[in-house]
Parts: sequence; structure tokens; C-alpha cells
Amino acid sequence: MEPALYVLSPTFEEIDMTAKATLVCLAAGFYPKDISFRWFVDGSPVVDDVTSYPPVLNINGTYSAQSDLTSTAQKWNHGSVYSCEIQHVSVPDGIVQTINKTLGKKTRFGIATTFMDKESIMEPCCDRVEKMDYAPNPAVKVVSS
Repeated sequence: MEPALYVLSPTFEEIDMTAKATLVCLAAGFYPKDISFRWFVDGSPVVDDVTSYPPVLNINGTYSAQSDLTSTAQKWNHGSVYSCEIQHVSVPDGIVQTINKTLGKKTRFGIATTFMDKESIMEPCCDRVEKMDYAPNPAVKVVSS
């Protein structure tokens, strides 16, 4: 089953209080379990300041996983372009989501879609995301049933 991929922007509070900007790449609703993440900043691969978490089993038998990239608030505020790419057996060419502050939009396969903040993605989204029992990043809202 093909994953849905979301890239979540850093919170204003984090940027203001820590001068850091943590972006979250969330892959949800995929099967089988194996998945890998890659991050890019302005088109260049990034391996430092990346934390990827193992997939967790959702109630419906699919998996969700996330990878976090911690950048500087300065890079975020100046419009650096951040991309998260996932590799999964269900999508041989991978999926890429791109976001930056300047555009206020994210893209998938080069097609712009409306940007949503963390709250609007997590609250009305889908059961497979809301029912996760695991969220290592405190910015991701976890809803238990």
C-alpha cells in the first residue's frame, strides 16, 4: 500500500525560543513495513541533524513512520527549500515532498498544493495518522482512542 507523505513546517514557538527549525516528514498508511527517508536542503543531500524513527503499526494494519530534520531558524526564514524523499516498495520511483517558508506551499511530483500547518494536517486528516500511539516529535499531535 502506497504511503501518504506529509512535510510539516517548524513551529513559530520553536523558531522564536530556540533559533532552530525542526521539519517533520511523516509517511502514513503504508505496507509493507520497510521504508527509508532522505532529506535535501536546496537540492543537496543532508545526513547530519536527521533523526529517523522506526515504523509503527497502525490499528488498520498499515504502518507510519517519521523522520525529523533540524535546521537553523535563519535558513528556514531565508527561504531555503527542504525536500523529504521516501523509498518504499509500493512506489518504485519514490515520493518527494518539498516545502519552504517563502513559498508557503509544498509540492508533490512538482505540482503545488495548498500548504497546511501541523495542526490542520493532524486534526482533520485521517484515522491512520490520528490513531498513532507514537510521536517522538512533541510538535506532532497524538490522538488516542
